[in-house]
Amino acid sequence: MEGLSYTEFPVPPELREVVRCVWSLEGPGPAHPVPEPILPDGCAELILNHGAPFEQLEQGVWRRQPACFLHGQITRVMHLRQNGPCGIIGVRFEPHGAYALFPTDMATFTDRKALMAELMPSDPAHFAPVIEGPATVEQRVERAIGLLVRAMSGAPVERAVTDLVRAILTGGDRSLRALKSGVPLSTRQIERRFLAVVGLRPKVLVRIIRLRRLIERAKQEPQASLTELAHASGYYDQAHFNRDFKAFTGRAPKDHFGQDLVFPDYFSGLP
Repeated sequence: MEGLSYTEFPVPPELREVVRCVWSLEGPGPAHPVPEPILPDGCAELILNHGAPFEQLEQGVWRRQPACFLHGQITRVMHLRQNGPCGIIGVRFEPHGAYALFPTDMATFTDRKALMAELMPSDPAHFAPVIEGPATVEQRVERAIGLLVRAMSGAPVERAVTDLVRAILTGGDRSLRALKSGVPLSTRQIERRFLAVVGLRPKVLVRIIRLRRLIERAKQEPQASLTELAHASGYYDQAHFNRDFKAFTGRAPKDHFGQDLVFPDYFSGLP
């Protein structure tokens, strides 16, 4: 992935509740494409390709991604490789954010891609102006932001869901029971609405955010041992950490941190 330039752009106030950032990834095609892992991060992403779409490994076969699509929440590692000159405008949503634009059951998109025709059947070409014709990256980003504002459904996300999302993102090592304590719904109601809006159950989002915090901490504290990182990140013991880590990344911690990776530095999934 050498030669790629990744940039994040701020979003206007009217989108900040649901969109974490708009980003771009630009660069020439590689001489020898190298697969890279994409780890769960608790965020759905809108991908708008004005360059050659990446290829994604699906059931052992490399398949070209669509030009425009939403990738729902992921609960396991997926692998991508570059397939030519790269030009992407991406939208990273808050965990509950995609629902505000596409108010449908987000659990149906977990671990899969959704085309615009599925999300916006009355206007499937809504985001086409972002990728069509010659334009600078800044112009494409400006178009994307304008179209995001226009696409807002106007249907507010339930306060109970957004409150629990914020509690999970800022709650540190507090238990899920403690995080739920301030939400005025039964456990069953919370689980059902959270899954429909976020695409994950609360417990799964907690596990993903804990993993991402550990990975960020590992970059900031390169001298710390995995045992120290696991304890500081809220894992009960080494076995708990190893089991959770492998479930989301597909690799043991030592194997993962021994890789020379580019994408994980771009996409942290943390605010």
